[in-house]
Amino acid sequence: MAETIKIEIPIEAVDRTQAGIQSATRNLTAFERSMTRTQNQLDRMNRSGVSIEIGADDNASPVLNGVEDSASRVSGLSADVSVDVDDNATQAIRSAEDSVENFDGQSGS
Repeated sequence: MAETIKIEIPIEAVDRTQAGIQSATRNLTAFERSMTRTQNQLDRMNRSGVSIEIGADDNASPVLNGVEDSASRVSGLSADVSVDVDDNATQAIRSAEDSVENFDGQSGS
């Protein structure tokens, strides 16, 4: 029968994660305080009947309609005007609505 040999290897380790963990804990605590303040502000706004509304002015349509009408008069044919629009606001607004919905459990609309 084979003989069993036990080998012990002593290891010393230094935990260098403590500073990072403390920093993350402080940041999380500060974020929680910020969320609480934001919730309190939202609650005050809801009680006061304040409503936030976001709107956009469409300044391009009248100009484009004028161009289309002018092109129609010049050529005698109907003109089609195609416009590509970069909508950078919708994603941010939907994200804000989702955040509010997730924050207070109610719909953002």
